Amino acid sequence: VIQTSDYSYQTLPQLTAGTIACAVDTFNNIVYYHSGGTMYQYDIQTQIHSVAYTNANPFGSGKYPRMEFDSDTKHLFLSNNSTSIKEVDPTTGNVVASYTIQGLVNGSGGGDLAFPPSGERYLACFSGLYQLDFSPGNGVIQASRISAENMPYQLTSAGYDRQGFIYSCTNDAQSKMLKIDPNDGSYVVVKTFPMKINDLGSVVSFSSSICTVDTDNDGVCDELDDFPTDSTTCCAQYTPSELGSGSLAFEDLWPS
Repeated sequence: VIQTSDYSYQTLPQLTAGTIACAVDTFNNIVYYHSGGTMYQYDIQTQIHSVAYTNANPFGSGKYPRMEFDSDTKHLFLSNNSTSIKEVDPTTGNVVASYTIQGLVNGSGGGDLAFPPSGERYLACFSGLYQLDFSPGNGVIQASRISAENMPYQLTSAGYDRQGFIYSCTNDAQSKMLKIDPNDGSYVVVKTFPMKINDLGSVVSFSSSICTVDTDNDGVCDELDDFPTDSTTCCAQYTPSELGSGSLAFEDLWPS
C-alpha cells in the first residue's frame, strides 16, 4: 500500500498466488488480482483471500497485465499485450463486452488501466500513457497518446489521486514512480522503490473521511485546499500544467 502524501509504503499479507494485475473496488473494499486461470479477491477489512471465479483468462492463454475496476458499471476491464479490452462481470466471470483499441503506437509490453472517478480513461504501456475514448461505439476505443514520443521510461502500471494526477511505475528492478499530469503529459519522478512494480490499483478516499479540518474556515477542507491557511484562495490554476513548462513570446516594444 502506497500513500501518495509521502510515497511511503507497507506490505499487505501474502497473496494467495503471484500476480501482475490487480484492481480495487473501493465501494466494497475488495482488491481483485489475477493469477493463471483464477481471479482472486482480497477483502481489505477482513484481510481474507478467496477465489472470485475460475476460467479467468478471456484471452485464451498467457498473462494480461492490465486490469481496472470501473465504479460506474461495477465491472472489471482487462487488457492484454495487444489492442484488446474485455469487460467482465466480477460476480460471474462472464465477458459482457469486447473492445478493440485504435491509435496505439505500440500496444505491446506491460502497462495498466486507470479509470478515475472523473470519467476519464487511461492506458499505460511501454510506448507511453494514452487517453481512451469509448464514444466511437461498435466495440471500438480510440487511443490518444498523452506522453511524449521520446519518453525514456517503459510504463508497467497506472493509478490516480484525487487531484487528477496519474501515477505510473517503470519496468525496472527498482521501479521509479512517475507523477504525470494528463493535461500535457509532463511528469516528475517522485520515488524509487526497492522492488519491481507491475500494477497499481487506486483506493478512492471519500470526502467524508478526509475532510475533518478547515484551518482557514473558507468552506474547503485542508486536504482539498491548495492554500489551507489562506481564506481568500483555495485552488491554483496552471498553464500549461502544474508539472509542465511553457514559453511566452511578445514583441520587443511590448506593451508600447
